Amino acid sequence: MLLVTAILFLAIGLWCVLKPEIVGMFDGFKIKPSTNQYYHNYIKRYGLALFIVGVGMLVYGLLTIILAV
Repeated sequence: MLLVTAILFLAIGLWCVLKPEIVGMFDGFKIKPSTNQYYHNYIKRYGLALFIVGVGMLVYGLLTIILAV
């Protein structure tokens, strides 16, 4: 379960970092491309944080599997 969550965090984090304008489309009830550059930077920082947490969880999960054997 930990590894699945880590992979999910990695995927969402990469999506936020690489395509912030697509993630910004789903703001509230309106679905339209976001043109706010500050909002894109916020999404990129949030995605980077998710990616870092995902890497940490992946390393922790793999280490527990390796050390348990």
